[in-house]
Amino acid sequence: MSMKETHEIQNLDACPRCKFEHAIKTNSPETLSETLLCTRCGTQIRSEVENIEDRLYKRGPKKGTPKPKWRAKYNHFTINPVAQFKLKEKNMIGYQIGPVPTENDLVNFRANVKENTDKLVYARVSYLADESELIGKWVEEDLITGKIKEFDKEPKII
Repeated sequence: MSMKETHEIQNLDACPRCKFEHAIKTNSPETLSETLLCTRCGTQIRSEVENIEDRLYKRGPKKGTPKPKWRAKYNHFTINPVAQFKLKEKNMIGYQIGPVPTENDLVNFRANVKENTDKLVYARVSYLADESELIGKWVEEDLITGKIKEFDKEPKII
């Protein structure tokens, strides 16, 4: 089955929620699922094939080979969290990124960062501002310094 017959994730040029053009797209050849993860707002869009088990012949001489008339049926999921986090611990090679699903999770995340500031070199969250002069704009908050700024249009390599 060609990946050309999949959900519109392949055709997305930017995150549909915040319009950020540097979202991460992945697909799985085994499950034919596709995912888009926005590294600015945390939105996740996922398409999963619900009838993947019907793709191959199960018995007989053609067992294990693709059925020529099989067509994928997709389930689509969208998750819109309140924020997206990015952090790096001291002596860590890469960054951890992920969504912050609820306001309560954001409060807990900020508290955890505050308790572990001595172990971190980078801790930021990005979200849609709902107060101050930045209201209605995507902002990035540095949880170590406390500074909040409008989110850059282009990602920075750090």
